[in-house]
Amino acid sequence: MIHIDKTNLKQKNKDAEMHPNLSAYVTEVSLIKPTCDFFVNDDCVHNVWRKLDSGETEDYKQIYRVSVREDGENIGFLSIVREYRGGSNLDVYGVGSFRINKSRGQNDLTTTKHLKVALRNVKKLMVGRDYTELADLIKDSVSNSIHSFIHQAKNQVKWGVDQEELAIDYALLAYHATNQGFDTVILPANEKKYIRRKDLDKDIAKYLEVQTLHTMIADKKGYGVQTFSNGSYAVYNFSNNSIKRYKTMEELPSDIMTRLPMFKVMQMEEVNAAFGCMVKADMYFIVSGDLEMQP
Repeated sequence: MIHIDKTNLKQKNKDAEMHPNLSAYVTEVSLIKPTCDFFVNDDCVHNVWRKLDSGETEDYKQIYRVSVREDGENIGFLSIVREYRGGSNLDVYGVGSFRINKSRGQNDLTTTKHLKVALRNVKKLMVGRDYTELADLIKDSVSNSIHSFIHQAKNQVKWGVDQEELAIDYALLAYHATNQGFDTVILPANEKKYIRRKDLDKDIAKYLEVQTLHTMIADKKGYGVQTFSNGSYAVYNFSNNSIKRYKTMEELPSDIMTRLPMFKVMQMEEVNAAFGCMVKADMYFIVSGDLEMQP
């Protein structure tokens, strides 16, 4: 019987029952994908019910899905779910993959009632990303995340200022300056009537940190780094649009290796202009160049 790793299940789901046909399905897949490993987490568990011999029903937790990894990369999942087909409810075999993009239903899942068809779908759809696809994934994920961060940070600053008061004062000052032949105006730096929130300084500081990273990406600096469950790394270099796989942390470029430990204490989406930020649980934007230690 194939091993299915359940260590990522939370305590509340430790006793969840495996769907009676799921282990056999995974075993069949392991024969055609021998380099893959299989695991479950809380997303693989759902609540179902069954009828007892007494006629009563009971709810219980069931593992209906198993995730699939190859060379440390999550490449999809296998599932058995119940669907209404031909006038009755049937258990069907599911194959989930990022290569599936349907417009209806679950967009990354295809199902069939025939095991042989499911296995053909596994061969065709459960294929890891090649280097070009991996480069595009990391580049787009990091760039889009940083763009989203700066948009959020900018809004925090914007809504921390009374824009109406500021706009009126600026318009009046500009009006008088123009009439007097001046090209500039001066606004007070700490005018309380402009400030809506006491923590505006924190919002501004965060915006400046994000802006620094945003500028780096625009200037083609820094790295996009994805980690894999087998301890390997994929590094996208923004400076030359290249990607490289590294088997261990010790093989990484020195400017990445010196910064990476910092992310163990940084929160998700926390931004630091000297280090970078974690955009996903397994993906980072890391600043390039020597790390300057603060005195």
